[in-house]
Amino acid sequence: MSKYKITIDGTTYEVDVERVAEESPVSISKEPAGVKPTTPAPVKTENKEVKTAVRSPMPGMIIAIKAEIGENVHKGQAIIVLEAMKMNNEIASPCDGILSAIHTSRGAAVQGGDILFEIN
Repeated sequence: MSKYKITIDGTTYEVDVERVAEESPVSISKEPAGVKPTTPAPVKTENKEVKTAVRSPMPGMIIAIKAEIGENVHKGQAIIVLEAMKMNNEIASPCDGILSAIHTSRGAAVQGGDILFEIN
């Protein structure tokens, strides 16, 4: 058996590969058995800046956006207020940077995992 690392859609996997008879058909699924996902590499843009996409931790409704695109933001600064389960949840910037995109608006319903904003 040989060990390899492969990257599919930005996620790196460690795989063990066993040589089989040449007549055997080969099938590849999105996450074959025995594959362990590892931390994906940061996404680099054309200008070599690293973007950090912040996703909604749960479904809810956006009730406020506290920053504007192009604004310098700091780690821990509240960017969006998400109402979920009758509670207001502040979604904060995970790092210092520039707010490069907002993918939602006030009053919008979002699902868990939806990208809310991006920091460069």
